[in-house]
Amino acid sequence: MNETASPFSERAKVNGGTTAARESVGSKLSITERVWIDGFFVECVRRMPRFMRCLRPIITFSLWHVASEWRRATLANAAHLLGPESTAKQRKSLAKEVLSNFYLFICEVGEASKLSAEAMALRVRVLSGLDEFIQMRRQQRGAILVTAHIGSFECSLAILQNFEENIHVLFARDDGGGFNRLRSMARSRLRAQEAPVNDGLSTWIRLRDALKRNEVVVMQGDRVIPGQTGVKMPFFDGEASLPSGPIRLAMVTGAPIIPVYSTRLPNGQLMLSVEPSIEVDPNFEGPLAKHPAMTALSASLQSVIGENPGQWIVVDPIWPQTEVEREQE
Repeated sequence: MNETASPFSERAKVNGGTTAARESVGSKLSITERVWIDGFFVECVRRMPRFMRCLRPIITFSLWHVASEWRRATLANAAHLLGPESTAKQRKSLAKEVLSNFYLFICEVGEASKLSAEAMALRVRVLSGLDEFIQMRRQQRGAILVTAHIGSFECSLAILQNFEENIHVLFARDDGGGFNRLRSMARSRLRAQEAPVNDGLSTWIRLRDALKRNEVVVMQGDRVIPGQTGVKMPFFDGEASLPSGPIRLAMVTGAPIIPVYSTRLPNGQLMLSVEPSIEVDPNFEGPLAKHPAMTALSASLQSVIGENPGQWIVVDPIWPQTEVEREQE
């Protein structure tokens, strides 16, 4: 499931558990913006998701002008994704595309809260690597599915549930009540078991035990969410903090990491891509940032994001702000 952390998340941890100083964009939103986005807007999506989907161009235009922190964050991220040779026009175009797809994702969560798992699965028309996934699962070692905030993972999760009885989804509870309720309703439809990272050690013990029972755990790999620890890794043209949870959990349980992504095709349908599994050496003694599995996972994430930058629906700044960017504010 595309467990996009709500924009209202506030703090995370990097490098072994120290608290990151940077606040999320959501913590900077004004009361008016919070009420409009997580109140009226999300309620409309819940009640009439298909109608709200039709308003996508209008809402995207409004978000661009109203949610100023999202605009700044997506522009900053676009600069790293497109590189230093990109123009301001190219960055603006990409940032708007991200906001448009972010809005579409919210509409789809609203739709998923009403659809059956079977109806969601019908939206996936192209499957890649599923046979290899089934073969890997025959080893009965559990599986850690790592995805990114890209495309729409809900429908693809419905496909995977044809093969998996127990799927645990790691997520972060936050202050975005309306959006949280939509996500919980969608998870309930999919029979996915929630694993709130906010509960600390008890959640990680629960996930460890689930993997020992040959069950599946799903988590994001491209953004450190509150309650997680992160590792600074080379990421596109800079350095970003990526969650260390997948690697640490694999080292403890022996479960393979399997990158899984759900991207949109030009015709609006979805493609589920299951990448080759990543084996994690439990005896590695160097810094986690140097672990071959961490490097492989980072490379996988950069590949899918680089091929689909407009579908990477992250509205928080991923890279530390440069002095030039600070001077421009």
